[in-house]
Amino acid sequence: MFQNLPKLPLRPLLIVPFSLQILAAVGLTGALSLRNGQQLVQDLAGQLSAQTSEQITKHVQHYLDTSELMLQVNQVAVQTGSLDLENFEQLQQYFWQQSQLSTSVTTLYYGAANGDFLQVEMGAEPTLALRTPATAPQWEIFRLDDQGDRQERLRTGLYDPRQRPWYKKATKMESLTWSAVYLFADPPVLGITPALPIYQTDGRLQGVMAIDLPLSQLSEFLASLEIGQTGTAFIMESDGTLIASSVAESMVHSTATGEQARRTLPQSQDPVLQAVATHWANSAQMGQIRPGYQKVIQDKQGQRYFFYLTTIDSHHGIDWRLGIMIPQRDFQAAFDRNRRTTVVVCTIALLVSAGFGIVMTSLLVQPLGRLVQASQAIATGDFEATLPEGKIRELDRLSRAFGRMRTQLQDAFANWAATHQTLAESAQRRAAALQLSEERFTKVFQASPDAIAICAFETGRILEVNDSFLAATGYTATDVIDRTLTELDLWRIPGQTDEIVEVAHAQGSLSNQLVTFTNATGKLRWAKLAAETIAIKGQLCLVFMTHDITALKAVEAELQQQKQYLWLILNNIPQQVFWKDTQSVFVGCNRNWAIASGLDSPEQVIGKTDYELVSSEAAERYRAEDAYVMQNDQPILHQLDIKHKSQDAEAVVWLDVTKIPLHDEAGEVIGLIGVLEDITQRKQATEALKAEQAKSEQLLLNILPQAIAQQLKHQQTQNLSPSQRNLLAQHYDQVTILFADIVGFTSLCATLPPIELVTLLNDIFSAFDRLADQYGLEKIKTIGDAYMVAAGLPTPRPDQVVAIAQMALAMQAVIPQIQTPTAVTCQIRLGIHTGPVVAGVIGLKKFSYDLWGDTVNIASRMETTGEPGRIQVTEAVYQALQNSDYAFTERGWVDVKGKGQMRTYWLNSKF
Repeated sequence: MFQNLPKLPLRPLLIVPFSLQILAAVGLTGALSLRNGQQLVQDLAGQLSAQTSEQITKHVQHYLDTSELMLQVNQVAVQTGSLDLENFEQLQQYFWQQSQLSTSVTTLYYGAANGDFLQVEMGAEPTLALRTPATAPQWEIFRLDDQGDRQERLRTGLYDPRQRPWYKKATKMESLTWSAVYLFADPPVLGITPALPIYQTDGRLQGVMAIDLPLSQLSEFLASLEIGQTGTAFIMESDGTLIASSVAESMVHSTATGEQARRTLPQSQDPVLQAVATHWANSAQMGQIRPGYQKVIQDKQGQRYFFYLTTIDSHHGIDWRLGIMIPQRDFQAAFDRNRRTTVVVCTIALLVSAGFGIVMTSLLVQPLGRLVQASQAIATGDFEATLPEGKIRELDRLSRAFGRMRTQLQDAFANWAATHQTLAESAQRRAAALQLSEERFTKVFQASPDAIAICAFETGRILEVNDSFLAATGYTATDVIDRTLTELDLWRIPGQTDEIVEVAHAQGSLSNQLVTFTNATGKLRWAKLAAETIAIKGQLCLVFMTHDITALKAVEAELQQQKQYLWLILNNIPQQVFWKDTQSVFVGCNRNWAIASGLDSPEQVIGKTDYELVSSEAAERYRAEDAYVMQNDQPILHQLDIKHKSQDAEAVVWLDVTKIPLHDEAGEVIGLIGVLEDITQRKQATEALKAEQAKSEQLLLNILPQAIAQQLKHQQTQNLSPSQRNLLAQHYDQVTILFADIVGFTSLCATLPPIELVTLLNDIFSAFDRLADQYGLEKIKTIGDAYMVAAGLPTPRPDQVVAIAQMALAMQAVIPQIQTPTAVTCQIRLGIHTGPVVAGVIGLKKFSYDLWGDTVNIASRMETTGEPGRIQVTEAVYQALQNSDYAFTERGWVDVKGKGQMRTYWLNSKF
């Protein structure tokens, strides 16, 4: 096959293969070196990112766990009775002491179901916020001194904790909840709030306890970490809103309107975070990235970074992302220099091999083979391989280049070791922080006033107790540690430990369990016990908390004795007493009520309803009254009720009924108490007296106006002497007066018997009285056959002139309808004037309401100077009515006695 090939010179044949060998060897060595170096850099960056991520995640979880544990400890304290949420002075000191235990817990507060609120805030200046029934609907904020005592009031404002998101979410979820990240008002930093609802033993909500956690400490922690040489770490939500960052940049920025808002990745001014935002915008949503996501990205300047993103796993219900950016230059500078050196050496080697191929072939083969072996050893990580020393300059340079590359690789691994050491030191600091947290928990554990014991769940042996446990039992720590509660023979009832463990295991927790135990001296004690299963360092444990209530039991015995005295009092008072629950079911009564209801004893009423004791109609009415009292929390006081005696249906018993709502310690309505008193005799006497008073009142109102009668009765009831009584007369600026006189009355007197005359006058004046009532006028008096009526007193009215005009026209219309004993038809003259008068009652006996003044005289002259069947009015009346629907005719000037000439008018009709 090679016979037909042309003959080739030996030099090219030696140079070309030699050059190809050098090219292949150097190229392979450089490629392997670069590939291994790049892989080493990525592995280093990945390990550093993963370790840093784990460290940050644990710090965040511990930061959140501290406040959650503190809320749970507070809940147990409330359940055992050692912390009274209604005692705000105790609660204030309790929150103050807890705020001293951790720098992360700066604000603790509690909102009650009735709107009460207490908050202790450790800001630049410690403050106390209070909302009580005395301040509602506002709260008051006070300054606290360095001992936690309240000082001067700083400000007030409207506030209702029940309308806050943390309260609503906690009560809706009925368990410990975490709020979303939000912006604190003052100072404007990010924060998050865990809230825990507190329930009473009967399951009713008592309130919500919460803690405000500022997230600025997370940024301080991230800034304190050493991530490579210039690495960056940040925490954000799944939508890219920043929570914390190691860069010196606020997580809050000002909007165009001047408001404070949270900063997002695209709004960051840091070039590293801007690179992450650009990568995010050009790729899938960060919320869908799985933990351990790695990518090499670059910023606007072309700088490349190792980007590591993962989620922060937490049982707190949060969904955060942790990002770590490490510049590639922190690891790759040495490898870049090696790459450039390798390229230069390969180029020189190729040029030298072309010129000196034949001569150097024999010299190159052996050192080149050693050099290839050494480079392969370096590429695999063997930095102790010996590089050959050749007499050929190019090979010697190549050897030194590989030596520098080995040195650079060694330096890179040394840097990696230093970084690893930094991470180890950070882990030590984290361990120290955890130890500090455990010490603080130990302080809370030991400071609790309740006896606490922690037992291993499987064995039941005591692992730890606090000082309150030792004080309550009388044992020492040596006596109880590593022993069971049964071995200590604490329980008065054998086997009680097993029952408590079974219930706690089945339900997860136990609260308010009444137990009895004996201390080391054999003295019997009473206590309320709470138990809960928790995991401590991977071991399942059972925590017992007991609150000594021995003194309370003694008080209960005393209360029982007081109860017996109360029954003696109830059964000996003359009133009838009963009490019901919220369903209107009888709970009890006294002996008098039982006898009145036809029962043999008070005990028979328990559990009964009104339907079993009275008619359905009466029962419905009583239950409606009960519902009103309890639903509106309003008593019914001294309500009259009628009861028919069973033996005599006609006999009526009058009862004075009072129903008052009953409240529990929390102020909730739990029923009502009713008190009945038989007031039949008093009622009968009162009704008789009222009937007589009504008759007297009606008689008095027929004589005097109501207002004057009231004033006169007031003076009479004061038992004043005549000299002390006030004059019952009053000046009125405007009163309209009408006088009416029967024409021909004198001739009637001569022709009619007195009794018929009086009967006729009664018919006429009765018709006039009915008209006065119809138009709301005040009849003043009758004088013989004259009738006087007025408008505008004793109560002034704007239409008084109109009312009198209507009265006058109606009197004209009604007088022809009066039947007379003779064929003579009655006629009347009428006169009207308006002006000021004095009206009232004078004298000491036979009181009569009368009017005085020039207006009265002029009105009388208008009648006497008038004509039969006509109505004469003064110019003052005409002026008052000329714009109304009345027709007038001017009479002209009339000589009025005592006044001279006066212009008068005839009132004719109404349009």
